[in-house]
Amino acid sequence: IKKQKIAFYDDKLLVRALIESEMRKQFPLVYSFEDELLFIQGIGAGEYDAILLAWREKIRHDSVRPSTVVQRWGSDILETFSGDKTLDGAMNISARDFQAFQRVMPHSEYPSASACICTAYAEFTDDFSKTYFSGQTLNDLRFGGSGGGLTVGCDPDQVPALAVSRGCLDDFTIPDMETLGRECGESRLWAGVHFSKAVSAAEDLCAGFGHMASEYEKAIRNGSTLGNKFYQGDARPECSSRMLRK
Repeated sequence: IKKQKIAFYDDKLLVRALIESEMRKQFPLVYSFEDELLFIQGIGAGEYDAILLAWREKIRHDSVRPSTVVQRWGSDILETFSGDKTLDGAMNISARDFQAFQRVMPHSEYPSASACICTAYAEFTDDFSKTYFSGQTLNDLRFGGSGGGLTVGCDPDQVPALAVSRGCLDDFTIPDMETLGRECGESRLWAGVHFSKAVSAAEDLCAGFGHMASEYEKAIRNGSTLGNKFYQGDARPECSSRMLRK
């Protein structure tokens, strides 16, 4: 399951898709189309600010990735990921051959942008649902085909290597948004693309950004009840006709 979660959390659009899908699924009677537009605006604002701050700190620290360090150990033997994502378990390899499980982005290692972004996601989503849905929060977010989980990008006929790379091989459930935020950062350690301090530092750095995004969303809403709302399953609204001027 960790291999699947590494791939899942690496794709932030997929993470966002799961969150937004679960909002529609878990709150169908109160989460309107108009609410969704404001939700997307707010979570996007939190994501944007988190990326800017993480990037500024990456430039300032300019730290190397774990693979750079490990490969310099040369002929030392490591019991670790073999390089083949379809194989389970560790194998003995030379340190010079070490590769991270997931792609290593060509920018500074510290702090983790993923941990920053997902911290904002978790805060904003919980704030939004608590504010507008009587204190409720998302629970049991499911990714995968069984049990009605999200299956974006998952083709049942795709080869195992592609299924692994997309996070589609096994189903999994994320208990709540707090867990999503934490696992998203931890998945970068599982993948071997970060040192542990990069994740904890990012969580501290971006704590509060989701709450700020929540205040931003409330300012846009400006106390409006949003009028006649449209809910999933409602009949499609009809456009009004207008008489042509003579």
